[in-house]
Amino acid sequence: MSSRRDRRHGCLARVEPALGPKGDVHQTHEHRDFDERPDDPGDIETAVIVMRLSEGTLAILEATWLHPSGYDSRVELVADRAHLAMGLTDRTPATWLDGRAAAANEPWHGYLDRFEAAYRAELEAFLAACRGERSPATTARDGLEAVRIAVAATRAYQGRRAVPIDEVAGLPRRATA
Repeated sequence: MSSRRDRRHGCLARVEPALGPKGDVHQTHEHRDFDERPDDPGDIETAVIVMRLSEGTLAILEATWLHPSGYDSRVELVADRAHLAMGLTDRTPATWLDGRAAAANEPWHGYLDRFEAAYRAELEAFLAACRGERSPATTARDGLEAVRIAVAATRAYQGRRAVPIDEVAGLPRRATA
């Protein structure tokens, strides 16, 4: 990504689809262990965002530009007696809760290398929706919610406070069953 604005919000906006239909973010909290880039003090190198979902569950997003094992994108769910990880491949390193490590092959070196299959699938789904063969997987409302999360996280960082998602202007929240 070329502009500072793109880099600053890019990672955060991609969290909303992973939360699923029950994962409406209610509030974001900043965490003061942010590392600002010395070459660009307005940009965040490493960030941790804590989000409270509408039903009370905590979700944690970690994002960094300097991950030593290359491009990695995953969702991990940790509960009292279970651990589920999605997005892992034989090129993504992982350590399980019981201490055993998964062997990792050559790490991902580039964004397009890591996400080519996902981009291809997204494009095929988009074209199928344009042809009327299926409903769109993501709506404009989904995109707006992702942007609202990114804006709330940025406000939480800048203001050193929790930011309710409803504080960010946009469409009214949808009701969840």
